[in-house]
Amino acid sequence: MSLAIVIYAALPLMLKTLLAMLSVAAGISPDSFSFQNPVATNPGYFMTPANNVFLYSVASAVDIFMIWTLALTAIGFTCVSKVKRGTSFAIVFGWWAVFTVVGAALGAAFS
Repeated sequence: MSLAIVIYAALPLMLKTLLAMLSVAAGISPDSFSFQNPVATNPGYFMTPANNVFLYSVASAVDIFMIWTLALTAIGFTCVSKVKRGTSFAIVFGWWAVFTVVGAALGAAFS
């Protein structure tokens, strides 16, 4: 059941992928296209990674589609389990924050 929740909650990320494909098909400049930030849905899109790698990684992780996915995941786990909605949101967003900060720190340490 958990796998189904996570898979269906990740469907908004497919919409982000479709927007990226449309921007490439529309003729975006290859110099300005980035696979990490293909669409301007996060603050990291407007930053350069050379200035501050940690801040760029954290800003790139705060994405509209990722927040939508996390909210759907928390709602799904609330409906299936006996956990309150606030607890489910705290767990899902808390683990996302931990993995985001640790991943950004590792990326900044090894760049």
